[in-house]
Amino acid sequence: MKNKISFNIKYLLFFVILAVVCSMCMFIISVEQPSTAGAGSTMTVTLQIDMKPEQNNNNYLVLGVLVPKDWNVANSGTASFDSDYDFDGTAPASGNMRVAGSDFGSFQQDEAKNTSGKTGNTWAEQIDIYRNGDIGENYGAVEWVVFISENRVKVREDEDFSGTITVTIPVGSGHTGAQLGYFLGNANHGLKIEDPPRDDGKGEQHFDFFFTDCMTITGASGEATDLCGPAPTNVVAISPEGYLFNDIITIKFDAKEGIDGEPTALNNAGAVFLCATAVLADGSTKIVCDNNASAQMSLAGNNIWELTMWPTGYFGLSGGQVMTELHMNFQNPDGSIIVLNPTNNQDVVIVPQCN
Repeated sequence: MKNKISFNIKYLLFFVILAVVCSMCMFIISVEQPSTAGAGSTMTVTLQIDMKPEQNNNNYLVLGVLVPKDWNVANSGTASFDSDYDFDGTAPASGNMRVAGSDFGSFQQDEAKNTSGKTGNTWAEQIDIYRNGDIGENYGAVEWVVFISENRVKVREDEDFSGTITVTIPVGSGHTGAQLGYFLGNANHGLKIEDPPRDDGKGEQHFDFFFTDCMTITGASGEATDLCGPAPTNVVAISPEGYLFNDIITIKFDAKEGIDGEPTALNNAGAVFLCATAVLADGSTKIVCDNNASAQMSLAGNNIWELTMWPTGYFGLSGGQVMTELHMNFQNPDGSIIVLNPTNNQDVVIVPQCN
C-alpha cells in the first residue's frame, strides 16, 4: 500500500506541474491498438486524449494516422470522438470526424522554424514537412491520413478536456508488418510552437505525436514486405512486368543488391544456380534445386544473373496442375552459399502479376 500511495502522489504532482508548465498543451495519453491484425480485416484503435485549459476553447479536433498507403484509410477508415464533457449543454464533446482535405489546408505553422502564418498545404503534407521525413521505424510506403471533427469542441478556459477518439482502420494485404503513428492537434493552431521559447529553446506545443510498436499483419500476399525493415532491395526482378505462370518469364538476380544495398554473398561468384519451388493450388509443391544445367543462370551484366523459363514446363506440371507461387533462392555450385530475400531471410516469393 505504501508504494501505491507514493506512486499516486508522484503521478498527481507530475500532472499538477504539467498543467502549470503546459497550460496550452495537447496530449495523446495512450493508444490501444492490436499487435496483430489480419489482412482484409478492419481493426479498431482507441486513443485517450487530454487538452489543457485554453487549448481548444471553440475549435475543431484534428487526428492524423500514419498507415501503409495500400490500406486505403482515407476512403474506408472512420474516426469519432467522445467525452463526458459538456459546455453548458450547448456543445456536447462528441461526434464524428471526417477526412480533412484541401478545405482545411491552411493553418499556422511552427513559429520556432520561422514559418508561422498560413501555408496552403494539406494537413497530411504539412505533417510530412514538419517531421522532415521521419516516419518512425517504417522504411517507406506509408502516408498520413488526417481526420477533422465535423463539429467544434467548446471547452471552458479553466477546465481540462479529456476524451476518447475511436478509429476504424482497414488492413491491407501488401505488408507483413508496419508501425502506425498518431497525431493530435486542432484546426486553429496547426503545428505551432509558442513564442517566446522556454529555456530549452522550445515553446509550448499545441500538438502531440504517438507511435506504437511495429504490428504484425497475417494473411498478407505472397509479395508482402515488412515495412519495419529492412528496406527491400532490387535483388530480384521478373520480366515481363505482367505475367502468368503459363508465360515465359525471365528471373534476374542482382548479386550486388543485398541488405541495405550491400553486396550479397554471391557477389563476384563464378557461377550461380537457381533453387526453385513451385507451390500449387492444392498446396503441394514441385522442387527443382539440384544445381543442374537447367538451373544454372547466365551472367548478363555486372554481377547480374538471369534465367529464362516457362514455369509449367520447368517444373513438369500437367495440364490440371495450377501454380500459384514461385519460391526461390540462389546458390553457388556446391550449395555452400545460399542467398535468400534480404528483407526477411526467407526464399524470394513471387506471384502472378496481371496488367
